[in-house]
Amino acid sequence: MEDHCQERCHAAAATVISAATSISSTIAAMDNVFASGGLLARHLPGFAARAGQLAMARAVATILDQADDESATLHRRNGSAPENRELTEYEFTEYPEIKQSETNQNEIRQIEIKQTEIRQAYSARHLLLAEAGTGTGKTLAYLVPAALSGRKVVISTNTINLQEQILAKEIPFIRRYLAPGLKAICVKGRQNYLCLYRWHQLQVNPQGRLFSRAGADGEEKTLTEIAAWLETTSSGDRAELSSLSDDSPLWAGLSAAADRCLGSSCAHRAECFITRLRGQAARAQLLIVNHHLFFSDLAVRRFGHAEVLPRYEAVIFDEAHHLENIATRYFGLSFSHYQVIDLVRDLEAMAEERLQAADRTRLLQAARSLGVEAGIFLNFFPHKRGRFPLIPLINEEPGWPQLCQSWQGAFSAVIRNLEELTKTAEIWGSSLRRCQDLLSAFKTVTSPPGFSPVPATIAPSSFSAATEAKAQAEAGEQNPAPPVIENGAVDAAGKPAITPKFSIYWYERREKSVQLVVSPIEVAGELRQHLYQQVKAAVLTSATLRTGNDFRYVKSRLGLPDDCPNLDIPTPFDYPGRTLLYVPGPDFPAPDQVQYPTAARREMAEIVRRSQGRALLLFTNISAMRQAAATLATTVPYPLLVQGEAPRALLLAEFRRRTRSILLAVASFWEGVDVPGESLSCVIIDKLPFEVPSDPVIMARIDQIKAEGGNPFFDFQVPRAVLMLRQGVGRLLRSDRDRGVLAILDVRLFTKGYGRTFRKSLPPSPLSRDLNEVKKFFGQAFNEES
Repeated sequence: MEDHCQERCHAAAATVISAATSISSTIAAMDNVFASGGLLARHLPGFAARAGQLAMARAVATILDQADDESATLHRRNGSAPENRELTEYEFTEYPEIKQSETNQNEIRQIEIKQTEIRQAYSARHLLLAEAGTGTGKTLAYLVPAALSGRKVVISTNTINLQEQILAKEIPFIRRYLAPGLKAICVKGRQNYLCLYRWHQLQVNPQGRLFSRAGADGEEKTLTEIAAWLETTSSGDRAELSSLSDDSPLWAGLSAAADRCLGSSCAHRAECFITRLRGQAARAQLLIVNHHLFFSDLAVRRFGHAEVLPRYEAVIFDEAHHLENIATRYFGLSFSHYQVIDLVRDLEAMAEERLQAADRTRLLQAARSLGVEAGIFLNFFPHKRGRFPLIPLINEEPGWPQLCQSWQGAFSAVIRNLEELTKTAEIWGSSLRRCQDLLSAFKTVTSPPGFSPVPATIAPSSFSAATEAKAQAEAGEQNPAPPVIENGAVDAAGKPAITPKFSIYWYERREKSVQLVVSPIEVAGELRQHLYQQVKAAVLTSATLRTGNDFRYVKSRLGLPDDCPNLDIPTPFDYPGRTLLYVPGPDFPAPDQVQYPTAARREMAEIVRRSQGRALLLFTNISAMRQAAATLATTVPYPLLVQGEAPRALLLAEFRRRTRSILLAVASFWEGVDVPGESLSCVIIDKLPFEVPSDPVIMARIDQIKAEGGNPFFDFQVPRAVLMLRQGVGRLLRSDRDRGVLAILDVRLFTKGYGRTFRKSLPPSPLSRDLNEVKKFFGQAFNEES
């Protein structure tokens, strides 16, 4: 198997590396680092040289190195040409028949088309798509060439765990053995850092309305810990406070949230943790961020405004299969009921703290009136939770225009008060801009094509096209609202901020809030224009990028050129020798049959009895998970850990600790679960993870594919389900010593034509449709372990 793996890895990497006529010192250095007997083998305990890791490192180094001289790269394609030769001259050389033609309008258009093709062909040469199977060691495979490249590189991940691993483990190793002077920093959202101004305000007036949301329980102890921590911290990062809860109301009042920042008027600006962070980021070579922060920043850059991250040359996305969903959020617009409630609370607190008599009364009255309107707005929407299209709702509600007019009136009153206050104290400026931005967002999301009940009678803030986008970027939350952009705003290239024809208007109802959103139906064009064409190099990597053994789906969804170099690095783990894939026999009911739920739960119980617990059960919906938990609680003698009954981290810690427990989960547990060893020896998936096409954005994408003559099921829904399934089965083997059973209780893998696509995407485990083989496998595995 290792020989076959080496062949595939070297063949895949050859496409990328062959673009360079000579091997740079950085590319050549990869052999000295990753090869057998190399630096990692000498200094990293437990390291085993892997062909896939070396191939990926060489490919990443090549992509970063090729971007050094764009014209030189172009001329390498053409043979030998002067290094400073113009691009257009190269293009005419490539197409001599066009150069000899008369330049009438039609031929000029043909030349432009050819020029575009050449640019697109070149653009692919600074991009790399790399699927690296579990166990490849892809983190070091991109970090080492990034560190040695000398470029300013952003490393963007989807999970905090991976960021912490990079900073705590990989970066110190690279500094010690490869790049002693390497400067790397993790840039988090502003809400992760303490605001010194708000801290000192709390010391002066601990009972002030500024901190009215802080709870009393344990607060004194927490304040004492924070005071001691501030004597030693250089970052102000809340992650250093291990005892602070994730949802601490006290921290909500102390964090350096952008919409409360006093900016240049702050008395603590010189020692501000955010100011220090920006200085460190400007000097660092590697910036470690999450996808949300990166795309928040990119959303700001689209409009030509000051960015959150310093300028960078290259970006490497790990866990890149998340990019379409995250880009969709940040290339859209939103307005939420909660944002208004939060604004009202802050205005009330500031009025109580800073204003006297008449000014305080006027602002409090205006703010509270806005709060009342927020309550009316919330009650307008049906109580059913979920995501729904907005246009059908407002078309059926005659009271919608009046509701919008009332909102505008309430916003206007607050804005007038803040404008007056800003004339006398600069500190009110951020609140004014915040309120103006919310109004601009509201006008956009409540005015779908052909429906514009709110006239533009309020002069928008000169900052409203980007201020809130920047605030969200600096916040870098895991699930924040998309940036708000003024209705009718254009980006730096003059392109409209929102193109209604290609956008979907929807709302999300939760228990105590509602959010209105405009989302782009596709993000491919935005990524091409605002990302790929703006960086010298970009690498997109993940353990799951292929569907049906090719990259066509992910390339189309992310706007990557067809000729974008791609790597397929197979996992080095021995799936044929250490795993078994079980699918029930042909008599087992399909998921759409009434007998299926009972049969599936019975099958799960049989499998976990054979595995003696040690199982992760993944479900496609919460109801099925709960029903299975109820059945297993009375039929198997092993502890059950059920998602929702405890925090994720605690569930996983308990699952690792108990050797023979059963963890039942949905959604986020399909990926990011890393439990090597005996505790996870079986993964059971209830059925193929097709999304129910009720989400407004998913429905809009399906409709668009239909309108373009495509088949949304095969072009969109099947590939998405394949990627999700691959993430789920990837939970089983997390080290080369692991072994176990993958059980997928869905006979459609064999009864439906699309089942072949799923089967081709699965690891090369031996297949059995006989439950006795599962018992035999575990009997042999447990005997060997004992």
